[in-house]
Amino acid sequence: MKCLIVLIFCSFCFSLNAQKKKADAIYYNGVVYSVDDSSSMQQAFAIKDGKFLEVGSTSFILSKYESTIKINLKKK
Repeated sequence: MKCLIVLIFCSFCFSLNAQKKKADAIYYNGVVYSVDDSSSMQQAFAIKDGKFLEVGSTSFILSKYESTIKINLKKK
């Protein structure tokens, strides 16, 4: 019985962490040049209130953020 309770509690905790953060817009599947020290190229970014929330790979950004506006940059 204790194992079942622990399993349910752990599942609940993991589900809380799985909630995506809100963004105003997500731009993905593009060629994004960053201005970090290595001038790395990324694929996607999330915007909120006119500011970048995060830049990264398409899969990372889409898994971490949600938005009603998602713009496919079509490798541009």
